[in-house]
Amino acid sequence: MTCVQGTARRRALILLPFLLLVLGRQALAEPPKAGAALFQGVRLLQEHRDTPRPLNIYVVAIDLAAEGIRFAVTPPNPGRTGGKDEVILKRTTVFAKEMKAQVAVNGTFFFNDKKPWTEGDPAGVSFMAAYDGDLYSKRSQEDEVIVRWTGLGLDLWVQPGAAPWTFKPGDGQMALGMARWAQLLRDGEVVAPPGDDLHPRTAVGLGKDGRAAFLVVVDGRQKGVSEGVSLPELARLAAEFGAHSAINLDGGGSTTLVVQQPDGTYQIMNRPSDLYPVCVERPVGTHLAVFAEKPPSGRTQATGERRRQ
Repeated sequence: MTCVQGTARRRALILLPFLLLVLGRQALAEPPKAGAALFQGVRLLQEHRDTPRPLNIYVVAIDLAAEGIRFAVTPPNPGRTGGKDEVILKRTTVFAKEMKAQVAVNGTFFFNDKKPWTEGDPAGVSFMAAYDGDLYSKRSQEDEVIVRWTGLGLDLWVQPGAAPWTFKPGDGQMALGMARWAQLLRDGEVVAPPGDDLHPRTAVGLGKDGRAAFLVVVDGRQKGVSEGVSLPELARLAAEFGAHSAINLDGGGSTTLVVQQPDGTYQIMNRPSDLYPVCVERPVGTHLAVFAEKPPSGRTQATGERRRQ
């Protein structure tokens, strides 16, 4: 997989015509690589499908009862003033490395007046966000959908009305909100808004008994390789892999899945769509991290791969 990261993003913009010429054919022909690292309670499945269109799908299944499993979101910008500076834009790989997480995906929507978005710039968070009980973004709606880690388990708030939660700095709660339309599954039923817009997608789901969580990532905007899914299709995918409730996160060029490798480095598992086929990783405002223990005896296992026609 050919992906451009870091300061190379600016160089890629300048050298894009040349990179497209040199890398384009290789990037289109090269299938996404599976990661080699799994952790206690964490399983990563990669699947390619040819119907209803070419799709590359990545599912991280998490046993919430496994030793060491916990979640975190992006910490607030320590220099924030309460405006459009609640967070600092970071690539998901940088976030994962700084947090020393084992798995990370992009989070909820953010806003910044500058484009292209530049790593290190401040940005606002479009919905509520809390880090260790610090509710640093209060842009919440009464029927917003929320993913929350309490230290005891993962919650997905997908019912009407405001979530009956309070936050206190230092209480360990981590939360990210999304718009009501981002609800994909409720009690096993597809409730995603109708539509056939195809995009890269990121979703988080929870099993029926609350013991398993799922991160679902689908590449898109890559003709003939992975062309994306609609929100109803994303909901059905989440259900297929075991989710009983699910929420859509930010997608498009923000969609990124990162996994820590056995040597401690971080690898992008999917193929981000910005400047495809160069695949430039976008800095984003918020992220969701998963922490897990190493496999017993320090072993690593290959990621499962399947191909469905």
